[in-house]
Amino acid sequence: EGQIRALADLAFMLYDHDLALSNYKLVQGDYKRDRAWRHVAGASEMAAMCHLMLGQDGKRSPQDESMEAAFANYSKLKLMRFAA
Repeated sequence: EGQIRALADLAFMLYDHDLALSNYKLVQGDYKRDRAWRHVAGASEMAAMCHLMLGQDGKRSPQDESMEAAFANYSKLKLMRFAA
C-alpha cells in the first residue's frame, strides 16, 4: 500500500495524472479494507486533484465526489480541523 501510494505521488509530481489517479483509486480500496480512514481521505483528496488536473467535467464532477469522500473519512476520525 505504501509503495503504491508513493508511486501515485511520484506520478502526480511528474504530471502523469492518469497513472496517479488509477493508483490513488487502487490504494483507496486497500485503505478502506484496513479501515485506515485518514489514508483513505488523503488518497481521495489526491484523486480529486488528479480529476481537476485532467479536466474531467460532468454533471457531477469526479473531483467533487472525491472531496466529499475525503470529508466523510476525516469526519469518521473526528478530524474536522482537516475537513474545514
